Amino acid sequence: MNTARTIVLLIILAASAWHDGRQGRIPNGVVLFGMVAGLVLYTASDGAAGLASSVEGLGLGLLLLGPVYLLGFLGAGDVKLVAAVGSLLGPRALVETLPYIFICGGVLALAIALARGELAALARNLTRILNGAAIDLGLGQMPQAVPCGASIGRLAFAIPIGIGIVVWLCRTKVGGS
Repeated sequence: MNTARTIVLLIILAASAWHDGRQGRIPNGVVLFGMVAGLVLYTASDGAAGLASSVEGLGLGLLLLGPVYLLGFLGAGDVKLVAAVGSLLGPRALVETLPYIFICGGVLALAIALARGELAALARNLTRILNGAAIDLGLGQMPQAVPCGASIGRLAFAIPIGIGIVVWLCRTKVGGS
């Protein structure tokens, strides 16, 4: 990944985390900037192959996280942010980042639930969502959002998205693995 795409990636991650943490939403302008910048910069550096990789990464971000949004785990802004990340990284690197993102999100959710004394409520809600999805899939249906009772709160998921990607960048670019 070239320096320009890395800089844009870090800018959109920081802006998204800041907005999501303070306002509970990721502005469309931030993700749109990331998507367009990814398409332009990838094309400028790698030509038609770069454009194809950027489009594939963007589409894959939407495709992989769209169902997670439909299940109620993520907001639409989170999905669009990951699509923007995909346009900057391409499909392979995007897939490599996902475990980092979800591990960071899980750790943060557990820490928040523990701090609030709501670990049991978190487990109960997660069980209801996953059971509902399993039943829908078993019936050959698209999983639907399941009412979970009282929410333990909202997680500004742009924060673990940013942390996960920065950890991935450090491991792949600095650590060399």
